[in-house]
Amino acid sequence: MEKEIVALVPVKANSERVKQKNLRQFADTNLYELKLKQLQKARGFSAKIVSSEDEKILDTAKKYGFQTHERDPKYSTSDVPMSDVYSNIASEITGENIAWINVTNPLCNEYIYESAIKKFKKISRLRRYFS
Repeated sequence: MEKEIVALVPVKANSERVKQKNLRQFADTNLYELKLKQLQKARGFSAKIVSSEDEKILDTAKKYGFQTHERDPKYSTSDVPMSDVYSNIASEITGENIAWINVTNPLCNEYIYESAIKKFKKISRLRRYFS
């Protein structure tokens, strides 16, 4: 049986260092929508989910055909350690394996994600074979 991989895109409405970083103009789009377009083309994910505390961000995700996870605003602050953010989101979504995909990596496109999925599945098959 193939390993299930869920693409999880965490998107905060506001960055503390760069205001509206994910939604600011970037070329002819913004970092957030660029990542959604890249992931729409990527094959191999069992689900694609956007996690945010912001209604506008979640509405945009739905427009692109993504599932959404409404994050507790507490987990979108710098007051909470990232390990707690990871644990919280992972406990609230379903998926055997989660690919944490940041919008701030605009050069990581669908080909890179597909290659990573193939490599992950190959390693998983080898582990089962040698176990």
